Amino acid sequence: MFTPMPHQKDGYKFLLKNTGFFKLLNWAMGTGKTAAACLALRETEGQALILCKKIATEHWRRELEMLLGDDDRTVQVIKTAKDKVVGDIIIASYPISTRPIMHSTLTKNEYPTVILDEVQSLKNLRSLQTKAILGYGHFKKKSLVTKAKNVWALTGTPAPNDPSEMYPWLRVFLPDLMPRTLEKFIEKYLKSYETPWGPKIVGVNSITMPALMKSLEPYFFHINKEDVLHDLPPMQIAEIAVDGGALMKQILEGEEELKDEILETLAGGNPGEHVAKLRRLIEMAKVHSVRDMVNSELADGAYQKIVIFCHHRSVILDLVHALDDWGVSVVHGGITGDARQKAVDDFQTGSNRIFVGQIIAAGTSITLHADGLCTNAIVLNLDWTPGNNAQCFARIHRKGQTGNVFIRCLHLADSLDQHVTATLARKTRMLDQIFGETDGTA
Repeated sequence: MFTPMPHQKDGYKFLLKNTGFFKLLNWAMGTGKTAAACLALRETEGQALILCKKIATEHWRRELEMLLGDDDRTVQVIKTAKDKVVGDIIIASYPISTRPIMHSTLTKNEYPTVILDEVQSLKNLRSLQTKAILGYGHFKKKSLVTKAKNVWALTGTPAPNDPSEMYPWLRVFLPDLMPRTLEKFIEKYLKSYETPWGPKIVGVNSITMPALMKSLEPYFFHINKEDVLHDLPPMQIAEIAVDGGALMKQILEGEEELKDEILETLAGGNPGEHVAKLRRLIEMAKVHSVRDMVNSELADGAYQKIVIFCHHRSVILDLVHALDDWGVSVVHGGITGDARQKAVDDFQTGSNRIFVGQIIAAGTSITLHADGLCTNAIVLNLDWTPGNNAQCFARIHRKGQTGNVFIRCLHLADSLDQHVTATLARKTRMLDQIFGETDGTA
């Protein structure tokens, strides 16, 4: 049974307040804004439309199915632009919702409640995505929010680069508070100079910008992680559903064939060669989701640094290739001695923003919290031995950590991998509850 934290109760009450149809939960990552929105959705009636990044669609479905309780509305994830819309609560990615066929289908229905997850995705007035969803250009009378009675926006970073990125959605939802054009917004609230590519924003107007933010207070609910440390556990271990893409069919067939052996391994047996090969395939299937997640979150300023744990060197190489622009430190069994320490130092005190570690090789004798700059980790596959996972997580959750640690354990939706991940995550949480802070000296 899910018990909302005090700030989550405040969040869903805020969304339901009768102070205009637009509300924004500006909550830091890991503080539970998705759950707060799901709880508020229980109190609404009629169809609802949830628009989010592609990597978040399965997570939204899982949260809704867990939290809707006795609500008899059906939840549907739109997977292709040609899908029929038959659910009561529709979840669609931003890219799919703006394809002509699906956009036409979605705009035929009325959605009393529309949720815009990661609303900073609608920051560019020139993009088709922003125009089609918010109603700019020839979409003015046929946007995805035109008929909504409630629009709830969620984000940890409303303006990843500068406040002008809020303008496209603020202009639509709070037009009385916004100038008629982006240029007027920049002129009034920001400091800038002209370049051949448009205005270069270098600061904010110290008089007008605070006044604007004051006027937005009735519609914004802002939470930093530090504000709710007393609500959050020192270490959260969350299970996040992702899509296995083109490998999913092969994985499901392999799980069916090896089901008994997988469950025997989960119960404490030794994994055989075929199970090990399947786990490698499962890990490979999650790389594209990790790539999209981390690139997007770092670009949006969701956090400063992140650790990624996995098992296979080929997967590590794929991750390094996909994320190299951010600076990546790597530790696996083949990296030892001075090279291992340099990789740790480049992340811990240097400029590298990502650490990719093999669970066993990087699970002991190092510290990865970067003096509090790193409180986030992603795990592609948990180890079969919960104690190894706990040791791994202790690289971040240890002495010197100044924040609450948020560990995301990825699983493939609607697969045996989902059951395996849930079981291993539960056992790892149990170890942390029994033994307290998994700091130690290892």
